[in-house]
Amino acid sequence: MEVISQDDSTDARRPASPPAAGMPSFFCCGRSKRENDQFALDNSPDAEFHADSLIKLTHGVTAYRIIEPKDMNGKTADTVPIIVLLHSLHGASYMWADIADLLSDFEQGPQAKVLVFDFYGRGRSPWTGVDITLDTLVTQTKELMDALNLTRPTRPAAFVGYDMGGAVAAGFAAKYPNLCASLSLVSPLGIKYKPIQSEQWLQRKYFGEYMMMKQRRTLAAQQEGDFYDKSEDSPHRYLIQKQTDMVKWQIQHTPGYLGAILSTYRNFPMRSMDELFTAIGRHPRP
Repeated sequence: MEVISQDDSTDARRPASPPAAGMPSFFCCGRSKRENDQFALDNSPDAEFHADSLIKLTHGVTAYRIIEPKDMNGKTADTVPIIVLLHSLHGASYMWADIADLLSDFEQGPQAKVLVFDFYGRGRSPWTGVDITLDTLVTQTKELMDALNLTRPTRPAAFVGYDMGGAVAAGFAAKYPNLCASLSLVSPLGIKYKPIQSEQWLQRKYFGEYMMMKQRRTLAAQQEGDFYDKSEDSPHRYLIQKQTDMVKWQIQHTPGYLGAILSTYRNFPMRSMDELFTAIGRHPRP
């Protein structure tokens, strides 16, 4: 695995591979000039908290961030707990901004080392055309943790996953049970899944690509549907706005964002994970 310096980060985010067969180049390539890319990164809605380091894995570059404990309180790097946060289908590392800082705080949280990263085609991790399957994202998680020396059976990690991240956490726990100390799944994908109205069309070649291109203008606004309280005076209004703004930003600046979303709808087992969740539920871990 190769860690990428910040000086090379803009070029590294450009996909090195051609688009998948039948996929418009618009989905994977078509990047702006380097200086414009850097301006977009510096002025993104998640500029204050995002995956700020890059590493090359099997299927492309992965953006990640490690939040170290604020006070080791006598613990060593080998004994401090590890918490891995896995984001949603349309989201990225930014969605963990508040909780990641809390988890690393000794006075308020468990004083842990926290890892956040962007799945392929989200946030600052480009998509190069690989099928976004459950195994693809579990492998991405494992490879990243291996590269960062965070996979030790003597110190398994705690996983927290939301939406698609919950499904990936479950898949990781099933495949590597000795590396998972605990699972916290928040509305995980794969349980009582409600398909979107256009999903059957997304499965069809060319129709799906056409529909995703049309969603450039509507996908961000659709994010409000994931929130129960959408009123203007909602205490969570700022979160709704941030999610909407970040989806807009990813459509414009994350290489292959729409292609990765489409690939997820086509290849991720959104409605067939009952056996997996049942199996991990029998494990004695918390």
